[in-house]
Amino acid sequence: MSLKKLTLLAVLVALVVALEQALSYLPSVQVTTLLIVIISTSFDRKYSLLAVFVYVTLDNILGGFTFLYPFMLISWSLFSLTINRFRNHNELVLAIISLVFGLVHMIILGIPNILIYKLKLIAYVVTDIPFTAIFMLVNFLTVLWLYSPLKKIIDMFLE
Repeated sequence: MSLKKLTLLAVLVALVVALEQALSYLPSVQVTTLLIVIISTSFDRKYSLLAVFVYVTLDNILGGFTFLYPFMLISWSLFSLTINRFRNHNELVLAIISLVFGLVHMIILGIPNILIYKLKLIAYVVTDIPFTAIFMLVNFLTVLWLYSPLKKIIDMFLE
């Protein structure tokens, strides 16, 4: 990988972390999914996974490591690999994958929460529905509306 591409990847990861921290006061509202889509369609699998690892690690350093760290790595890595596989599809397909990811992500993070804290499944699901719905909707809309213009800008830098 060229120094130019590596620098762009580092800037994108820094942007993911910074924007997630900046939007942390809004529950389930973030552009992390959009930026992981951009990274996963712009770089090969190896570098996309590296970006996910760095992002999740920095996010946990800033927010405090919890038992969810490995589950976050699994969730975001699966998402990145899925997007990388569908990298040549249009923004509607990527937006639908991002919407579904919102639910999958919450399930992957919800299971350990339920088991470790011995929560009642129904209570957890009912309480989490609004947050998951917001996360899914934000994922879908940001990818649908912002993926193409941002991807064009990133592609200009990669030329």
